[in-house]
Amino acid sequence: MGVVLDVTFWVTIFLATSGELFITVYTLILFSDLLMDHVNPIELCARVNGLAGFTMGIHAAMTTLLLLRAEWLAVALNVPLLGWHVAAVRRGAHLLDNTRIFGSLSRERRVAEVKLGFFLVSFFFYLYRFIMMLLEVP
Repeated sequence: MGVVLDVTFWVTIFLATSGELFITVYTLILFSDLLMDHVNPIELCARVNGLAGFTMGIHAAMTTLLLLRAEWLAVALNVPLLGWHVAAVRRGAHLLDNTRIFGSLSRERRVAEVKLGFFLVSFFFYLYRFIMMLLEVP
């Protein structure tokens, strides 16, 4: 029964991380579309803002699962981004403003690129932990 729970746990973490990767790539594509004038600022902000709470919720749930599972290294890697999300919500900076998007586009794009790198590294770290867990099974 323990192996089934372990596999279910890691599959859940993989799906959450894959969802985060997909949303981050989608956000970067939207920023590129805005620069090429394929999407207007109102539409971009509506799409990105609609995903903001969802992505923060996924990340908080994933960090909570890792904490409950006592994956201390993974929790230590995820807490800074979770803290950054909480600070952004407290400042009200987690949503994009369509009247100021062009002024903050380079910063928002850089944030999305850093998140993409973080989630890619996280994905491969979780893959490594999953494989090591499978190798430890008798």
